[in-house]
Amino acid sequence: MIKDRTKFIYLRLITDFLLLLFFYTATIRVRIYFSYIRPFCVYSFKPYIILFIITIIFFVIYGFIERFFTNIYYQDKSIAFLKSASVINKTFISVIVFAFLFREFSSDFYYSRFILLFFFGLSFIGLSLVRVLFHLKTKDLINRGVIHPPEFLIIGYNNISHKIKSILSRLPSFKFKGYITCEEQQDGEGIIDNLKNYERYLKEDSLTDVVIAQPGIDPFKELRLIVESILYGKRVKIICENFGSDGILLEGLELYELREIKLSRESLLLKRIFDIIFVICSLPLVTTLCLVIAVLIKITSSGPVLYKQKRVGFDGKVFRIFKFRTMYVGAERKTGPVITDWDDTRCTRVGKFLRRFGIDEIPQLWNVFIGDMSLVGPRPERPVFVKQFIEEIPQYIYRHIMKPGLTGWAQINGFRGDTDIKERIKFDLYYLENWSLFFDIKIIVRTIPFLLKKQVI
Repeated sequence: MIKDRTKFIYLRLITDFLLLLFFYTATIRVRIYFSYIRPFCVYSFKPYIILFIITIIFFVIYGFIERFFTNIYYQDKSIAFLKSASVINKTFISVIVFAFLFREFSSDFYYSRFILLFFFGLSFIGLSLVRVLFHLKTKDLINRGVIHPPEFLIIGYNNISHKIKSILSRLPSFKFKGYITCEEQQDGEGIIDNLKNYERYLKEDSLTDVVIAQPGIDPFKELRLIVESILYGKRVKIICENFGSDGILLEGLELYELREIKLSRESLLLKRIFDIIFVICSLPLVTTLCLVIAVLIKITSSGPVLYKQKRVGFDGKVFRIFKFRTMYVGAERKTGPVITDWDDTRCTRVGKFLRRFGIDEIPQLWNVFIGDMSLVGPRPERPVFVKQFIEEIPQYIYRHIMKPGLTGWAQINGFRGDTDIKERIKFDLYYLENWSLFFDIKIIVRTIPFLLKKQVI
């Protein structure tokens, strides 16, 4: 039985490269062949070589982010097809943008739009078909015992974990790996290890699903397990209570499944690079604006220009967020911690203006630069509110799977400040499950008109 499936990953990479090369050269030959219908002259093949290299670069980047090469286990043919379609579409859009921008800066960069469109159309059909065939072949190899079937692992050793093991073991081509216990020393049938060595099992390619079935587990401990599992590309299911319509009732057990969250080391690196470039490019404008705001705050009220506050971020870690001070010093002495809005009576005159347009959040670009936050993500909350929200709505903890953001999908859809927390969570989870760099850019672009409508994030 083949345990190390690295050869299959290399086979996919080589096959995809050869297919793209074949489709590209075939498209150029077809265009040349039909040049009698519409004249076509190639002054230089240099632009086409550049475009092909850029295509391969983007294809590999998006392929690893989507786990297009590394994940050979798909639930069905449609998921294999959709994965392929997603990678090809993102590659196509990126290459088109690159080609347009490069042509603006280089007058001798000529290329045929027909070739690009036909090439990506052919690639879309060809690669999607090959991925479906790969899926069918993998399924056949699993049935024949040539490679490991997909495995699931259960965290927890109790009556609930035994029941979920019994249910999932009945699924075809799905093998139970074992129990991981939360205690260091615990014996029992099926126990393979404890949480201390959990990461070792996550590195195994055949492990595809992790089920957390430990009632009463600390929410932040559960969060760390989820983040760790997702970073290794595993699907995560949680046995829980009080999830209502968001949970699935499975033979008396309430199961909450985190849909495929596109969180990987490659995607986090790409998001981080984008954040840093954006912050650096915005420095000239932001620096001038910050100086003006600092002077206005100083001459209209006593106290510091900046306000620091503890917030809960990625993986449940607490950090200090920076904001322009918008309230009078000691504003919370009487009220205590409360969720505020732009027209809070404790705000200064300048503070109300800053809050109305979200300008008080500008110093958080420093939080973005040092890595506490990202430009886009769920807005961070104070520890006291996080604790309260987790008790009311258990899935609130999953907002911390990704770094908090300066702006977010929930905020531009009107869920900011003192709004329905349940609805806000739905938008935050939608963002996590559908994340892409294009989605981030879309949210940033939509934030500007949102702020101009006198609404604050």
